[in-house]
Amino acid sequence: MKKQVFLSLLIAGNIFFLTSQITIDGTVTDWNTAPVLSEPGVAPFAKVVSNGTSLFFLVTLDGEHAFNPDAWFTVDLYIDADFSKTTGQSQWVYNASGIDYLVQGPDLNKYTGAAGASSWSWTQTGSGTRAYSADAHSAELAFTVADFNSVALGETWGVALPYYYSDHTSGDPNFLPANNWDFANRKVLAVKPRTEVSLDNTAELTPANAYYNPFMKDENIAEYLDFQSGAYAAQNSSHWASWAVNLSAPATFNFKMTCKNTGSGTAKLTLVDRATNAVVKTFTDVWYPANADFTEDSYGTIDLSDVPAGKYMLKLTNPTTWDTFLKVSKVTLTNLNPTTIKSANDPDNLTLHVRKNGFSITSEKPADVYLYSTDGKLISNYKQIKSIDRQLPSGFYLLNIQSKEKRFSKRIVIK
Repeated sequence: MKKQVFLSLLIAGNIFFLTSQITIDGTVTDWNTAPVLSEPGVAPFAKVVSNGTSLFFLVTLDGEHAFNPDAWFTVDLYIDADFSKTTGQSQWVYNASGIDYLVQGPDLNKYTGAAGASSWSWTQTGSGTRAYSADAHSAELAFTVADFNSVALGETWGVALPYYYSDHTSGDPNFLPANNWDFANRKVLAVKPRTEVSLDNTAELTPANAYYNPFMKDENIAEYLDFQSGAYAAQNSSHWASWAVNLSAPATFNFKMTCKNTGSGTAKLTLVDRATNAVVKTFTDVWYPANADFTEDSYGTIDLSDVPAGKYMLKLTNPTTWDTFLKVSKVTLTNLNPTTIKSANDPDNLTLHVRKNGFSITSEKPADVYLYSTDGKLISNYKQIKSIDRQLPSGFYLLNIQSKEKRFSKRIVIK
């Protein structure tokens, strides 16, 4: 039953990002819209998605390195199925995770040693497929969910994706995420249901929906992101959190952040292309004030008016290298150019804007506007108006607009 719950959540949270079925054939363009699981804008990078019955993994190296497609060892997978160190192998890099499954070559192996021990005890439980891009910079792998039959994959599970360059001869792989001894609690990357955030109107970026540095303290991840989890304040810049965002049109945004901390410091936003993992735009650092309690402050605007519409990762970092103990509970971006909805039948002199919590109408000539609920009940009517700015609860509504020239109806969604 636990596995069935996982499957439904995984489909709801991750299949959303698949615009086409991923195939393990070395052509990696079918990964273009999938979110970056590791740190955006940094190579190598990793992606993980599912279609409900299979898990798909992608690792892409930097431009200076390649895989050896003929080698047995190219990408290993260390999988913490229940996101807990109480089961599985105790692995020396990811000491806060318990590794329940290990992939080497195309083979999926389950841990058969004592829970929490570091013994090398593995038994094959399945086999997957893998392929490499034409330039050998990318490796993709797939495994069947049903083969994870020892410890069930939970709603949240974790994976590390160590890799081997083509000239690798012996010894440990290159770890992804990379080891950092300045962090006491090192976990694998968290895989859980997350949704893409639309930037059409007002976007709320929350910790529960974030991708984040796996060495960041995550006991309170549903409430806040802890940007000082290392041994020293100098490690603050190693922390990152990111969100998968959809920019449907170039725009400028008001930028607010809700946080608490022990002293002022700086925060930075970076926009990264999902398809290439290339940094598209880096914004000027902003100063946050000392906040004893969670407080929302405004930090001016974020200009994406010169950025093409597309799928991106928006990354938040804390470049502050002194003690501030920054905890972020929300980032809010409000579109200053909200989505405009018009159709061919709309009066040429009338414009309708739909935003979070409401809508507005502007018209050069007077018009009658009728607002209905989805069950046909009249909520409000406006006679011979030239402008309306109306707040509404989230839900579906019907607008009927009549002018001398034309009349039309429009179904709107308030988020």
